[in-house]
Amino acid sequence: MKHFTLLALFLCSIIGLQAQEKTTRGGYISGYEILCSTNQRSYTARNLPSGTTVVWSVSPQLTVISTNGNTITVKPANSNYYGNAYIYANYAANSIIKTIHIGTPKPQIWGMYEEDCHCMVARIEVGKNYYLRAYGNNLSNNDSDYRWTISSPNSGLPIGPRDRFIELPMLGGGKQLDFIPRSTGTHHFTLKYNGVCGWSQEAERDFYVEEGGYYEYRTYPNPAKDFINIERVSTVDSRESDATICNIKVYDNMQNIVATKKNCSANTRLNISDLKPGQYIIRIENGNSVKAIQFMKR
Repeated sequence: MKHFTLLALFLCSIIGLQAQEKTTRGGYISGYEILCSTNQRSYTARNLPSGTTVVWSVSPQLTVISTNGNTITVKPANSNYYGNAYIYANYAANSIIKTIHIGTPKPQIWGMYEEDCHCMVARIEVGKNYYLRAYGNNLSNNDSDYRWTISSPNSGLPIGPRDRFIELPMLGGGKQLDFIPRSTGTHHFTLKYNGVCGWSQEAERDFYVEEGGYYEYRTYPNPAKDFINIERVSTVDSRESDATICNIKVYDNMQNIVATKKNCSANTRLNISDLKPGQYIIRIENGNSVKAIQFMKR
């Protein structure tokens, strides 16, 4: 009976803590995060203390249609504006901010991936198989909702996947665009996405293509839990023959450096036990060579 009473008291304390956490959690503004240029939407301040009076305000990109207690209705102030706007719910000494995007948000182009390893690379070489991906929230699977262009440094004309199309100013390449560089120099990529508010503005990235022939690396295991091995497997350019020492940086998906290792050798074991589960990029610098490899921490 004594043990049962202690267990009951323990469970009640947990429930009490959970209830307290729920009632003391900060307020927030609910509503759609995307607002089309010709629409209006309502947003509501929630989880506020009982009896709270909300004073609403908005950034200059928005016009207030009406306010009703904890709810505000807004529309874009300018039908030609594209970008972020802000709604503020002010009460007592507090202020809650809601960020919304007017128009379809631009997709993101994170980097160039190499087909052989399906890893993001920092060095792009002539003749190898690569691809780009579109990233964003709730992107469609319809290929026609994506328009890619590639400007070649030689011709200056838009070219298509694997250099097959020259006559088209825009290409519907889907979420992934295949690319085999045929010449060195800077290649300019743009991407537009047809979302809930129509076509987005262009996302742009430049990638520099170099001649082939530098160190190649492989990492294992992948996914990894506590350690990941980084092995230099070949040297195919004499300019790198004296660069025996490398430096390693590990980036998370927000481009923050989360781990480093200096003066690494051809075979290195990297401790990743402190990293949170998720995707990371290993950047390996060796002389003039830079290699970026993606791995998963489980």
